[in-house]
Amino acid sequence: IWSFHHIVMDGWCLSLMTKEVFGSYFAIRGNKQPELGDITPYSNYIEWLENQDEDKASDYWSEYLSGYNQQTLLPKGKMSNKPEGYSASQFTHQLGKELTGRLHQIAKQTQVTINTLVQAAWGVTLQKYNDSQDVVFGSVVSGRPTEIPGIENIIGLFINTGTVRIRCTKEESFADVMIR
Repeated sequence: IWSFHHIVMDGWCLSLMTKEVFGSYFAIRGNKQPELGDITPYSNYIEWLENQDEDKASDYWSEYLSGYNQQTLLPKGKMSNKPEGYSASQFTHQLGKELTGRLHQIAKQTQVTINTLVQAAWGVTLQKYNDSQDVVFGSVVSGRPTEIPGIENIIGLFINTGTVRIRCTKEESFADVMIR
């Protein structure tokens, strides 16, 4: 059993570590010296982070979240005694090939990724639950900056949670929400 927490490394690292461990294992088993690649230290990433313009980042996020003054919540339990009120439950459904193909087609037609389509759908769902036209939620993304040489071979934590804001009116089409 091999277990690790995301505070130590991200999922990308698992294949790097597995390749190195088993490569070394089979080399030793074959009475050979393991061949290990060059190591790019994680400290290169920390130095890169420290050199980022904090004021520029703060200005960006202040502008991005300007006017947002509420909390986006998920409903908990039953919200109303009325029959049409929200009642917590679980629903599992497989989309299937045909619907998945249609989703890909919609994404392609609107020139967005499937991820953008799903995030827009999640945002609209949160708007309905919160009775709001403006919601914010987090999205985990890879944080491996391409300007660091050898970044794809560094073992460490590189995930980041980005902020996604969905603002739209009831009159706007879903396609408009996705492309914005």
